[in-house]
Amino acid sequence: MRLPLVLASIVLFSMSLGQSATEVRDQILGSAPTGSPTQSISTPIDSPQSQAERILQNPLYRESLNTAEGESWLNEALNNFFERIGEWLGNLFNRPQQQRGSPIVASQGVTQVMIVILLAVLAAFVIYLVSQIKLKRQPDSGNADNLMSEEEARRSADQWLTEADKLAARGEFRAAVRCLYLACLIRMDESNTLRFERHQTNWEHLYRFRDLTNKPGNFQLEPLTQKFDNAWYGFIPQSQADVDWFKSEYQALVAGLRGGPA
Repeated sequence: MRLPLVLASIVLFSMSLGQSATEVRDQILGSAPTGSPTQSISTPIDSPQSQAERILQNPLYRESLNTAEGESWLNEALNNFFERIGEWLGNLFNRPQQQRGSPIVASQGVTQVMIVILLAVLAAFVIYLVSQIKLKRQPDSGNADNLMSEEEARRSADQWLTEADKLAARGEFRAAVRCLYLACLIRMDESNTLRFERHQTNWEHLYRFRDLTNKPGNFQLEPLTQKFDNAWYGFIPQSQADVDWFKSEYQALVAGLRGGPA
C-alpha cells in the first residue's frame, strides 16, 4: 500500500511547485489553514487533492493494492505451511522419546533383547560342541589330523611294542593301547601288506584294508579300529585287560603275516 501513496505524493509535488509544503499537506488531508482551526475549506474540483483522489481511483493503483493484499495472503499461507512443517519435524524427533514409555514399545524391546541373548547362548553352545568334537579327535601327540607325528613315524613296530609296555607299567593304559594299534599298522606296512599313511585316519586305513584280496590270515582290523577309536578319541578309560587284548590282536596279525594259524 506504500507504492500508491508514494506515486500520489510525487504527483502532488509536481502539481504544487508554487505552493508551500504546509498548504499541500492541508489540501491533501483536508485540514484547516493555520490561524482558523474551526473554519473548513471547500476543496476545488481541480485542486491537487481531487486530482490525487482520481489518480488513486485508477484501476492500475487498485490492482497494486490488491496485489499487495495478495502478497500478504501468500506470505501468511507460507508462514502457516512452514509452521506445519516445523511442528511435523518436531513431532518426528520427539516421537522416540514419547514411545519409550509406551508399554507396547517396551515389551518389543524386551523381546528383542531376549532373542539376542538366546542367539548368543545358542552360538556359544555350538562353538562348545565343535571344540569338544575337535578335542576328541586330537591325539596326545599334538597332531589333530594325523595318526602320529613325523618323528613317531620313524619308529618300527617293535619300538611301538616297547613303548606300549613302558606306558602300561606307568598306568597310562590309553596311551599304551594307541601304541599297540599303531604297531599293527606299522607291522603291515613293513610286510608290504597295507601301506601306512601318516596323514590318513584310522578309518581310512580300515577302508583300504577291506579292499585287500590277500588278508593276513584271519586277522580283522575292524574290531581293533573300533576299540581304538573309542579309547583314544572317545576318552574311554582303559585297563590292563584292554592292553592285553590289543597284544593278542597284534600276535594274531603277526601269525597271519607269517602264514601260520591265528
